Amino acid sequence: MSETDYLILNGNTDTRMTGRMVQLASAHFGDEFRVRGISAETGALSIRTPEQCVQACTAVRAMLSKAQGAVEIGILGTFGLPDFDGLRARSPFPLIDLVEGGVNAARQLTDRYAIVTVGGRWPSMLQLELKRRGLLSGCVGIQALPQLAFDPVAEPQRLAAWLREPVAQLIEDVDPGAVLLGGAVFAGLGEAVQDGVEVPVIDAFSATLELVETLQLMQQVGLESPLLSVAGARSGPACRSA
Repeated sequence: MSETDYLILNGNTDTRMTGRMVQLASAHFGDEFRVRGISAETGALSIRTPEQCVQACTAVRAMLSKAQGAVEIGILGTFGLPDFDGLRARSPFPLIDLVEGGVNAARQLTDRYAIVTVGGRWPSMLQLELKRRGLLSGCVGIQALPQLAFDPVAEPQRLAAWLREPVAQLIEDVDPGAVLLGGAVFAGLGEAVQDGVEVPVIDAFSATLELVETLQLMQQVGLESPLLSVAGARSGPACRSA
């Protein structure tokens, strides 16, 4: 087994969510790499406000400063934290987040995609963050979910079944070429939600795992990627909120 790790950093305090992401990543990468996960020690169980985003960024900075061991790549398991460039610049290892993985996958499929995310103030927060990164064009809508009557982390398959109706409604409303599930809570649910949905459904976490694998293959054949530099680089040009 390799002596290097993938490290998943969860910006909220939900250790169950961290464990789910680690489980999915371990199954994806197999035995070649160990996958570790750490959760924020302070902040919110579920990030829904700008203030909680700021708390999450502070928590991630603390996690980066305490990270130990040989880390091959870090995955920030949060969709749309502000100041990602600053977090990447502080990281002692290459750091990739779910926005990069999810948006990259969506834009490979279509020039018109829509995002489903959790509730709170995420639609406006995502719009600002995607605009800041130069990723606002191409996204034709951002749909936030209402407060659920069940625990989505404890019941992911129930969440997948519940998601089909809002995803279908979003497709009817804005006619996207793909729907991106933007959030760690949707990790691994793309295929389950896809059943009966007319356009591709992408979960950002699974797409990020695929991106990590692709970038490492590029590195192995001698192709450079700014995403795998320690300092990183701002994502290139590319969601207009409906």
